[in-house]
Amino acid sequence: MSELFCIFASEKTISMDCTIIFDFDGTLLDTQPLMKYEYLFKQPTRGTKEWSKGRKEYLSHIKDCKLYEGMDEVIQHIRKNHIKCAVVTANTKDRVVEAIKAFGWSDFINKTNIIGCYSLGMNRASKDDGDSRLFAKALELMGVTADDCIAFGNELNDFKAAQSIGIKAYNCLWGASDDERTVMMNEMSENSITSPTDILEIIGK
Repeated sequence: MSELFCIFASEKTISMDCTIIFDFDGTLLDTQPLMKYEYLFKQPTRGTKEWSKGRKEYLSHIKDCKLYEGMDEVIQHIRKNHIKCAVVTANTKDRVVEAIKAFGWSDFINKTNIIGCYSLGMNRASKDDGDSRLFAKALELMGVTADDCIAFGNELNDFKAAQSIGIKAYNCLWGASDDERTVMMNEMSENSITSPTDILEIIGK
């Protein structure tokens, strides 16, 4: 089995049959356009007909979001090489499911490999403070080990949570907040990438 050598000063290697774990918002997709529609489901009481209707309309606007420049090339490379992917998000799974429909990603991301904030039960889970439970669930569902995975996220919590269980992780500067981007660049430059196309170098194109 050949090995991929990261050009970003990492000593860890990733095998050709590695699994890639993406964060969703701010990593795969620029979901900022959705924010102006949040009122549709945040004002009605959760679980009511009004809430359900508002949530459905809110999700319909996922099509207004844009891929970050270079991400389509990454997705095409993943498809061509049949690289297994998962999405671990601290948001709800339905956003990713809707994106799969809108962007034709059914062959890129299997719905069973989407882990959202309610994937562990009724209590909402997050990646805050290095909470690794969502990543651990992803490993369990896919039957892979941390050593076979590499994770990409735009928040420090993504990095900390993945690294805490041994998954090699990278900070995606293109979707990071200004404050976190400064920390990533100044203190974690060897684990930070500036463009989606850098992913191609990491996974060995």
